[in-house]
Amino acid sequence: MMTDFAILVSQKYYDEPYVDDIVLRDELIACGHTAKLVAWNDENIDFSLFKIAIIRSCWDYDQRLTEFLKRLYVIQSKCLLLNPYETIKENSSKLYLKYLQEKGAPIVPTIFIHSELDFQKQKIDFNSEQIIVKPVISASGRDTYRYNSNDTKGIEETVKKILKTKTAMIQPYIESIETVGERSTVVIDGQSVFTMKKKPARGSYLVHKHWGGTYTETIPTEQDLLFLKETISLLEEEPLYVRVDYVYGKDKKPLLLELELIEPNLYLAQNTLGLKILSEKLCSILKNC
Repeated sequence: MMTDFAILVSQKYYDEPYVDDIVLRDELIACGHTAKLVAWNDENIDFSLFKIAIIRSCWDYDQRLTEFLKRLYVIQSKCLLLNPYETIKENSSKLYLKYLQEKGAPIVPTIFIHSELDFQKQKIDFNSEQIIVKPVISASGRDTYRYNSNDTKGIEETVKKILKTKTAMIQPYIESIETVGERSTVVIDGQSVFTMKKKPARGSYLVHKHWGGTYTETIPTEQDLLFLKETISLLEEEPLYVRVDYVYGKDKKPLLLELELIEPNLYLAQNTLGLKILSEKLCSILKNC
């Protein structure tokens, strides 16, 4: 028997469902469709029995990326995958920031380090008291470190550690994150529908809740909305969903931190407009499947 929607989640959030996935499933069912939560790595699932698979709380993908992409490749051959496989593959490494910058996106200044020789050749001078070092493949603040800019030993040791398995990236620490905070704006079907202001705990630098950060709903400014529109216009295709994470530079203008196209938290339990638009768009897409 065919099921309309597979809502892809990690095994953890299949066993103990995340509230956003529940409200999305229930909204799709309320619209007269069938929908199930499915663990993305469950190889007993036959995805030819689903019409659409939408990626949601797959929050372990960065720790098993090769397996994740391999599985998505299979899924997209059986049913419609959203966002599309090629989008997911490209977005899985933060090297995409380089390509967006080349197209004109104002990103947080970033140096990508591919090898120890590459690191030795680089001059790291952001005119910033502190810097951030992290891998290009990571999520939820994992393996993200802050150093004083003059701590060359600590920076080098961490870069070398990351380079054993991944490419490293170095950025200036944007101090405004402690005062005005980071912004995360949810864009669904081209519409900015919800924005969260995130701030780290006192003395910390990571805004995620599990690191002690706080989230507050806020309203984007006209400057923010223009930045969001221009940034998303740089993508080759408009995605069904995306979350744009950005901070403010010394000139108070937005700087792109991340463009989340894989499994961003869309805050659907709070984001009633986003839930409505996402569900309606999915139902519209289903009619053409």
